[in-house]
Amino acid sequence: MLPSSTLRKTRILKRAGRNAARLSMLLLFLMTGNVFAEQWSVQTIAFRDYRDATQLVGTLRNQGYDAYTEFVMIGDQQYARVRVGCFINRDGAEYIAQQLKTITAEAQAVPYTAGADTSFCVERLLGFHIPNTWQIYKQTATMIIFEVEVASQTAYVYFNGQRWRIAQTLQDLPSNLTSNVQTSTPAPSFISKDNAVHFVTPALESFVLCEGTVLWHDDDSAVVQEGDALVAYRVASQ
Repeated sequence: MLPSSTLRKTRILKRAGRNAARLSMLLLFLMTGNVFAEQWSVQTIAFRDYRDATQLVGTLRNQGYDAYTEFVMIGDQQYARVRVGCFINRDGAEYIAQQLKTITAEAQAVPYTAGADTSFCVERLLGFHIPNTWQIYKQTATMIIFEVEVASQTAYVYFNGQRWRIAQTLQDLPSNLTSNVQTSTPAPSFISKDNAVHFVTPALESFVLCEGTVLWHDDDSAVVQEGDALVAYRVASQ
């Protein structure tokens, strides 16, 4: 029979191992980042009269949505569809569709038509749902790092302008962290305004991406706090 002190050490090690595994599983479960080859848009309404379609497009664009029209034949009748945005994954399209249901209950994610008249494409990447204990650990010009605590274990979740990553310890973080703060000021392409996040194009057009607050951004990506979640957005020109 093992001495009681040895048994206690064994239990502690096993508990630590279980906690580390639980932390890893929880963070991996919370984090996504699936990339789909198929692009998506949001279908709102189809009109027989093109003037009605252009009027709705104008209304949506005034509200900050990247709206456009496209024609479709239904039977022997031509309709003008009003659609919004280009999204690199379906999750982003469904998020905007939910927002647009206040305008039309028919809003839904649909496959994007190649060559449609949109200003840019956006990819929405869920990082993690905010735990009870978390903070911004460090920001640089190329990434933002969060310190989180899950199941009494500390880990570091960071976004590097491309994807979300997890580091179990400080030693696992990228080695190119040369500053505690951003060393340069990125172009003002993402702004928080009226409880929403806007992307500002080089032509100074402003488009709504989501509800929330910008925590960090570079020229073509941003990390946003959306309620109890941290989400990254990446924008690509058409």
